[in-house]
Amino acid sequence: MNGLKDFLVEKRNDKGINRHTVWEYEYQGRRLCIDRNHDVGGNQYYLYEDGKGGEGCGTIWYEDLRAARNELKRLFMTGEPVKRGQDMVGWKGEQCCLGCRSHYSVDDPEYEKCWSDCNCRYEKKKHAKRAASGREVLKQWAKVNRLLDEKRGDKDSRKIGNNTYLKRRGSGIAVLLHNTDILLYTEGKSIILDSGGWKTPTTKDRMNEWLPMGYGISQAKGVWFLHTPTRGTFIYQDGMRIGPYGAIYGDGKQKEYKRVQKETKAIQAYAKAFAAKMVKGEIPPPDAGDCWYCLMRDKEGKSLGELSRDKGHIREHIKEKYYVPSLLRNAMEKVPTSIYTGHQIYGIWRGEDRFAASRDKYLEQEITRILVKYLKRELNIAGVHG
Repeated sequence: MNGLKDFLVEKRNDKGINRHTVWEYEYQGRRLCIDRNHDVGGNQYYLYEDGKGGEGCGTIWYEDLRAARNELKRLFMTGEPVKRGQDMVGWKGEQCCLGCRSHYSVDDPEYEKCWSDCNCRYEKKKHAKRAASGREVLKQWAKVNRLLDEKRGDKDSRKIGNNTYLKRRGSGIAVLLHNTDILLYTEGKSIILDSGGWKTPTTKDRMNEWLPMGYGISQAKGVWFLHTPTRGTFIYQDGMRIGPYGAIYGDGKQKEYKRVQKETKAIQAYAKAFAAKMVKGEIPPPDAGDCWYCLMRDKEGKSLGELSRDKGHIREHIKEKYYVPSLLRNAMEKVPTSIYTGHQIYGIWRGEDRFAASRDKYLEQEITRILVKYLKRELNIAGVHG
């Protein structure tokens, strides 16, 4: 279901002790209602099943109509019952009142106990915030859809930044950076994130620019994290998805964080040793004796390892301290390299200026930098500027 407008059965105004506005919706034989109590302070919207209305200590209040509609749509789609505070903490019957103790008047000393950690007040607020956070995902979908619809001529593509475009993908819309759909808004209003293996500052910046408000990518020690407005922080993983109501699916696990830390240290040690041997002239030029995954390339210059997406050979090189000349050549082609650095490296391979190069700490540092950036990219570890 894309919207609720077609499922609205009735909207009415009720007057009793308080003034109420009620929206009744029906979907696949199930009827749910949104009730706005105009005479209560703070949030005024709550949900109930048709014929099962009424307010109480377990009522979950939503900040506005859109947040309430987000939750109502989720209930229609999942078939779940309307939640109340006691459902959040698993209380039943008398256990709820004894645990929450929120029926005391404010002047009763026992009232203070209702603010203890055992009551459901926090859980109710958290649930309502989650419903509200879904608004930003839906609003972002509407925004990118509108940007394409407003464009003159071709409404399937629009440039939104340097090497960045909005592209229609069937019923979805993608944010395309170079050749990668870094964000894909699906028909169900979910958002799929994918760096394409390029965890660069540019990729991160573009994602942050086009993610919904309150969501963002940050980096710490080579690991990306996805921050959300109400559900906390998750380890980033390509292919992870933000659901239409803000839920996160397919996030990375803690073992991924540990893997990145371990591999980063190994990469740095390998690159440093490789560079030291290179400036001393101990690394021969690329030849047929090199690792075939590093050496062999197609007409477009892509290595066999890149074409097959095999990363195991790189991990083996690092583990065995096998300094493959073709690997350095590939790194120089993928990572921006100065003319001076390139001239010095190829000069060493031609047997020129070995003595001068061995004293050049700048060259050693540059080779280390090039290798670290290339290896991090190949092993899907977030990089930094430089």
